[in-house]
Order: sequence, then C-alpha cells, then structure tokens
Amino acid sequence: MSNSLEFWGGLSPFRAQSPLGRLVDDFFVASDQAAPARFAPLADVKENKEAFLLSFDVPGLSKDAIKIHLEDDTLTVSGERNLAKKEDETKVHVAEVAYGTFSRAFRFPTAVDAERTEASYENGVLTVKVAKAATVQPRQISVR
Repeated sequence: MSNSLEFWGGLSPFRAQSPLGRLVDDFFVASDQAAPARFAPLADVKENKEAFLLSFDVPGLSKDAIKIHLEDDTLTVSGERNLAKKEDETKVHVAEVAYGTFSRAFRFPTAVDAERTEASYENGVLTVKVAKAATVQPRQISVR
C-alpha cells in the first residue's frame, strides 16, 4: 500500500465529501506530484503622521537575503528563501512551506524621504519605516 489512491483503487471514497477526506488524500499524494507553493510574504502597511510603517512575515530568511529599494514613491522588498537540501532519502508527506524568490512593491500616495527611511529585522519579521517628506507632513496654520 504505497498511497491511498492505490489502496482505494484510484478513487478515494472521501474525496470532495469532507475537508478531512481531502486532507487524507492530500497527505498520501506522492511528493513529486505536489506543485511547490509560491513564496509571497504577507505584509501589513500602517501610517502615522510621520511615516508609513510596513512589516513583512519572512521567517527562515537571513537579513542578508532581503533587499530593500526605495525610489521616488515606491518601496520594493525582494529576496529569496531557499529549500534546505536533505542528504538522506526522506519522503516528504506534507510540504506547506513555500520557497523561492519574491518581490513586493508598494507605492505611497505622498512624497517620502529616502534618507530618513530605516529597516530592522527580528524574529522573522522585517519592519520598514518609510519617513514622509517634510513638505507633506501636516502642520497647524495660525490665523493672523
């Protein structure tokens, strides 16, 4: 019995009947039949009066594997997460972690200041603080 499809004569009685049945079928599909997932880190974008604050979930990446480029009003974050090579002949039953290259671009609605933009990386989270240009920061105008 090498996988559930052979055991059930090529058709699992659970298929399309329940999420559990699909999980059972997916678990026993040979790893060479599964398509690799595309790596696209999730991002949060927030804004305060001084800056745009972006955070990216990039677990498993070293900070050296991440590139950050800011040009005009567009921030591009790119990088690559490589699949660790296994020396033994371990059979993979479930492979949900995505690998490969990624690139995410964000265009800001106002001018930004590249000189005051900073980034940090801790515990698999990349945080980028993109400072707003001084000319677009709101200010109170006094009436004389």
